Amino acid sequence: MNVYTKRELNNKKKIDLNFELEISQDEDFSAYLVKGFNKIQFKGKINYSDTLESVEIKGKIDFELMAIDARNGGTFPYKNSIDWDDSYTFNEEYSDQQNLILNDQLVLKDLIIEQILLNIPVNLSNNCGTISKVGKNWSLLSEDQFNEQQENRVDERWSKLLELQEKDKNIK
Repeated sequence: MNVYTKRELNNKKKIDLNFELEISQDEDFSAYLVKGFNKIQFKGKINYSDTLESVEIKGKIDFELMAIDARNGGTFPYKNSIDWDDSYTFNEEYSDQQNLILNDQLVLKDLIIEQILLNIPVNLSNNCGTISKVGKNWSLLSEDQFNEQQENRVDERWSKLLELQEKDKNIK
């Protein structure tokens, strides 16, 4: 189940991993706009340092899931890959520099799911490229038009200074 105790990590020091994670459909991830996971594949390695009581995890997470559309509540398939390079510690003394493992077990399943959920866009939508026309006084600009508009715009912070300069010119 990819659970490693501190003792096992200390004995092995370096562990190469390549596995597919099984996720129960009973687990609820709807708060993260995830209906369920179809596939999670992890390939990487774990290095343990007994002096710092720390675990370094490097690898790649490939996943496929059924996402809940943030705009309309429908579901759609979503897949992505995450390069994972992170450090964890069993020692509270180093918890300001590394992620803290609260017990003496490294549970890879929980950490992998955490990485996936942290890397899913907040407003995940299947039609994220669709522009809806809502509101007043707006127009769609090309990048060149936008850049030209930005260059010609007067910085509001300088408007008061310009007014003072004009007053000084008029006084003299």
